[in-house]
Amino acid sequence: MSEIVQTEQSFEQPLPVPSTILNKSCLKDIEEKCKEELIKFDQYISNIQELKLNWIRMRECEKLKNEKAIACNTSQPRHSKGRIFYVDNDLC
Repeated sequence: MSEIVQTEQSFEQPLPVPSTILNKSCLKDIEEKCKEELIKFDQYISNIQELKLNWIRMRECEKLKNEKAIACNTSQPRHSKGRIFYVDNDLC
């Protein structure tokens, strides 16, 4: 029983605080560094979002180019329910 009481008492003691946080002069430096890192992180996220949008646009352009190439190519017949339709080049 005495062992259990000792472990409970050890949990009641306050946790040690790092010395850099206790020093108030360092707090401004830490705050500035945190702000700089947040700005860098925001720029990183905006770059990722821009890359994602560019990738989506690129894929859409490729899809449109492929569809236009198929529509303008008269050597490829268009099949629709067993019938063959040819696309006229004048329409492209």
